Amino acid sequence: MLKKRFIVISRSFGDEKSIKALSNPFDEELTFAEIGGATEAIERDLVERGMQARAAARFAYGVAGCRIGVVHHAPDAPDMHYRVLVADFTSNGTPITPGLRVLDYDQRKGHVVAPQFMATSSLAPGGECFDGWYHVEADGGSTRLFNGSRMKAL
Repeated sequence: MLKKRFIVISRSFGDEKSIKALSNPFDEELTFAEIGGATEAIERDLVERGMQARAAARFAYGVAGCRIGVVHHAPDAPDMHYRVLVADFTSNGTPITPGLRVLDYDQRKGHVVAPQFMATSSLAPGGECFDGWYHVEADGGSTRLFNGSRMKAL
């Protein structure tokens, strides 16, 4: 059985276009083997945005003690939101992240819709009833559901 990996999703100013996955600064990968690596990415992001290092560390390590999938609002940077999720992968092994360009099961190009990663619904990624199916918007504009085995990263 494969060991769990984690991704960190961030959003600033409530803007859907700002939703992205944070990368690991050491190898530029989008997944983390441990929660500690994910919280370090949050801390680094907050410091880069101007938060004091001590406050950023306190917030980031507080995230580590919470349930996976909770959306966290940084108190000293109220426009910043973070979420740690268990990583899911496409059929060719790429982590599924907001905006990922994919080829779906029907051989149509599109992207994984970003807002679902910060939605607090129990059916969204990280929700208690999430079933592994992601909203993918085809280049033509229609949106359909696909799980990782039915998507290939481009």
